[in-house]
Amino acid sequence: MPSVIQRMFDNRSKDEKERDYDAFSQRVFPFGDEQKNKIGELLETLFPKEKRKYLLLHYILIKDPLTLNEKDDYEAIEKKANKRKVVKITPEFKAVVKALVLADLAIDEKLNYPTPEELLEESKKYL
Repeated sequence: MPSVIQRMFDNRSKDEKERDYDAFSQRVFPFGDEQKNKIGELLETLFPKEKRKYLLLHYILIKDPLTLNEKDDYEAIEKKANKRKVVKITPEFKAVVKALVLADLAIDEKLNYPTPEELLEESKKYL
């Protein structure tokens, strides 16, 4: 995420910024808003005490680097994302998010995500 100073000195045109944002959105949510909404709904269901926008922000902080370079280590990416502290991080939270990210990376255009219960069960592997 760019800092305030970086944004002040961002000399890209409005069109360039829009193209960059569109490329970012396509990379993180290749199936569009429907995919983003499904992820948001799952996160809200699994973590009802947290705000959706912060859950999605944390999720994107993990998923985006994974889409950029498959060689990156999940744990290193997660550790970086956890430093942002936009949501309460618990071992259970980390495990469920990992299960969801991995399911999302394998999803196709049908967007048949696991249920919240299935994600909770899957997440036990990561505890």
